[in-house]
Order: sequence, then structure tokens, then C-alpha cells
Amino acid sequence: MRMTGTPVQGVAPAYEFPLAFPYLRKTASARHPVTSTTRFVVAAMYTGSYAALAERFRTSADVVGLPWVAYEVPTVHRSISPRGSPDPRFAKANFISFLLREYQRPVLYVDIDCKFVSFPDRLEELIAAQCDFAIYNWLADEHTDAFKSVEVSEVGASGETIMVRDRYFAFASSIDFMASDQLICSGAVQFYGNSAGTHELLKQWHGTILSMPNVADEHCLDFTYNNLQRIHPLRVQWLQKSYARYPFWIYVTPVIDHPDDPNPGIGFVPINESSGRKRYYPERATRIVTGRLFPRECVIDVKAGILLVRRGNELIPVARTLHAFSVRQANA
Repeated sequence: MRMTGTPVQGVAPAYEFPLAFPYLRKTASARHPVTSTTRFVVAAMYTGSYAALAERFRTSADVVGLPWVAYEVPTVHRSISPRGSPDPRFAKANFISFLLREYQRPVLYVDIDCKFVSFPDRLEELIAAQCDFAIYNWLADEHTDAFKSVEVSEVGASGETIMVRDRYFAFASSIDFMASDQLICSGAVQFYGNSAGTHELLKQWHGTILSMPNVADEHCLDFTYNNLQRIHPLRVQWLQKSYARYPFWIYVTPVIDHPDDPNPGIGFVPINESSGRKRYYPERATRIVTGRLFPRECVIDVKAGILLVRRGNELIPVARTLHAFSVRQANA
């Protein structure tokens, strides 16, 4: 890689892109191989310590009928994991660019710790619409409420006290603003068409990653998209939560599941916005004033479908809900 000048925060350095992508091993689906008529490819990369999760990814993709490839790499970039390497060849942006050039068709990038639950039908819609880029965008979703499990003590059949887990959930957080022309993403699942606009986005994202050491790549992608220097058109759509479903969205049935909670940011640093360019611009967003799926003051009993409120040390039922819940079970 040749670079010129000193990187400035948020300003892409001058260098050749994409970079070579030196992987250790490639595996591909034997049941659903990539052929000349395959319309898209599903891809992931992983290090040896994630071999078990890679096997889960491959098996789940085969079960639902997807043409997948998986690349074992010696390391990942530090924008993916704080324990990663500064080697820019192993950043997501470079990997995805490699995939587009290698397969010459749309790519669905998926983190290796995800698994497929059902066939992602939305992919055909994205391809038919000639979409260049699709990802889950918190700022384009009316309902982003996340929930956390709360332990509740109950009396067992023999009079003993039992601590119940993964049944009762309370509101934890949300993003209460919308701005569908801006991005705050969850980056576990990303769709890219093979276009000039896509390659432009990937190059600028990669440049942001290099200019912002130790910043999470999702935050770098937000920054890049919200400050994108566009030369070519970029046709964008947003994925539903079910396509990058985390455990805190208990009210969402997954198509692509991320069974574990994401890194809350430990080991990463925030974007330095001193230049006036921001990760996103809240002053251009609109506060959400519509109703909630569930009252935030309630505790949800997902097994019985009951909403409860706390009164002292007790939980008092106040309403029923017919909503279906999908909850990770303890020790599952």
C-alpha cells in the first residue's frame, strides 16, 4: 500500500484501493455453489478462534439454501475488534471490495457470529431494484426500543425461592429520532451491489477507518455515509431489524440472527468531531412522537404475554399483549 501525506481525522489518505486480500483458507457451499447464474453471494470472514461460529454460519446458510463463501484470515482489523491488527487489508471495507471484484455480482456480507433462520427474500427485491447499498439503519426505523432481561424471584412448588431469567424484560434504550437520509447502522449484515457508487462508498469508508484509529468500523461507516463525497449515484435501501436481529429486540422474529449482544463499545474510541464533521447530525433529525409498541414503564412477561408495572417489590399485571416474542434462552 502506498500512502501520501499524514492522515487527518475523518479525511481519507491518498492510497491505492482496494488492497490485496491475503486469506488463509476459503470454503464454499457444496450444496448451493456459486455458479455463472447465481444472482448474489453470501460471504463472511473469520479467524481460527471463531471456527465453531464459522461452522454454525455455514450450516445455517446451507439449510436455508444460500450460496455462501467463508474466508479464514490470520487477523481482523482493529476497527472490527479492539484486539485486532492495524493491517488495513483486513478491514470490512477492503474485504467487501475484494468480494465484489472476485465474484462480479451483489454481495451480502454477514458477520461470522450470525446465523440464518430463514431465507432472506429481501435480497431478490434489492437486486431487482438495482440497489447499491442496504443495511439496518436506526434512524430510518420508527420502533427501535431495546429491552434487557430482568431477574424476578418467584415461589416454587415446594415453597423455595426461584430466580427466573429470560422471561421478564424491561425497556433499556432506543434512538428516538428519525432521519432516513442519514445513517446510524448496525453493521452485522450489509448488502452491496456491484456499482461505481458502491466502490466509491467502500473506498471512502476504508479511508475513514484508516484516518480514525481505534474507532469502530460501524461508526466509521456512519461518518462516511453522512459526509459522503458523491461522484456516482448510490441507490440505497434500509434493511429491517429481522435481517440483523440482536437479542434486545425481543419483539422481532429473526431472518438473520445475531444471538449474542453486540460489543457496547468497550475498547473503541469515539469519533473526534472537532473538525465540524460529525458521525451524524441530530439537528437534521426529527423526534419520534408516535406511539410505542409497549409502554416503557412496563415489564413484559414474554411467556404469558402480560404487561406488568412495579409497585414496591411487586409486579402487578395491567394488560395482555398478543405480540409474539423471540427470546434467547439461558445457556442455549
